[in-house]
Amino acid sequence: MRVLKRLGTIFVLILLIYIAGKGLLRLLPGDPVDVILLETGATIDPDVLRHSLGLDRAFLPSTLSQLRELFLHFNWGTSITQKIPIGPLLAERTAASLALAVLTLLLALPFSFLVAFYANYPSRFRATIHRFATFSSALSTALPTAWIGPILGFLLAVKFRVFSLTGGIALPVITLTVGLSGFWIRVIVETLERELRRDAVRTARAKGLSEWKVLLKHAFIPAAGPLVAYLGSQAGVLFAGAVITETLFDRPGLGSLLVDSIFKRDYPLIEAALITTSSLILIGNFLGDILQHHIEPRLRLETDYL
Repeated sequence: MRVLKRLGTIFVLILLIYIAGKGLLRLLPGDPVDVILLETGATIDPDVLRHSLGLDRAFLPSTLSQLRELFLHFNWGTSITQKIPIGPLLAERTAASLALAVLTLLLALPFSFLVAFYANYPSRFRATIHRFATFSSALSTALPTAWIGPILGFLLAVKFRVFSLTGGIALPVITLTVGLSGFWIRVIVETLERELRRDAVRTARAKGLSEWKVLLKHAFIPAAGPLVAYLGSQAGVLFAGAVITETLFDRPGLGSLLVDSIFKRDYPLIEAALITTSSLILIGNFLGDILQHHIEPRLRLETDYL
């Protein structure tokens, strides 16, 4: 029952985001008709072109018509500037952005866990690794992606020519990983330190368990629930970073598609991208909560989430 209510809330939020975004687009300066006429050099009457594109329709009828086409026929409409169906283009770009996000997580999470693990593992390098974890976390969290990207691009593509500067996936993944791993290193280090102060950990050590077993079984596993919830909340962060990295490195994706369509005032494409991105972010948070309730026994006892 709670799942259905949550899904209903997500659906209402997506509708509100779509309507608010559609309304705000009409307030932006600029006109897609002017963009088309400027790019094509056509001498068509602007009013005739505007009518043919459906841009002269009233806000409420056009909104209801688009929502009906979307939910009943799964028709996203046609791009004003590219003159192609939005659905296949949106699917292609969404898949590219999801691949970027998955690769980033596959690189950032193991790296962050290893740094956090050895920052708490008793050894002669523990203090050094802990200082590195604190410094790198603060640095990567403080530096914006828009700054990290050009620096990595200059070093890895221009200076040393390790990767391609544009079109490839390596530099966007590394850029997002640098920014994301700072957050995760800090979260995992603090979570492990908190769990290691529990009585169960002292009891496990008194029984003679090895330190790596103590860290994994009595610190990391009990902390997995909150960490998974954080993972769901990172959907928005990943998309915000993808917008910047895809634009910086000229990689086709959902973020770069949204930026390009905003510059060209391609209203149907902007609205479709807005629905898709807001859906991905909200569903990411929802899945994070679901996983947390499956992993965390205390939450399963407190609430009947599923």
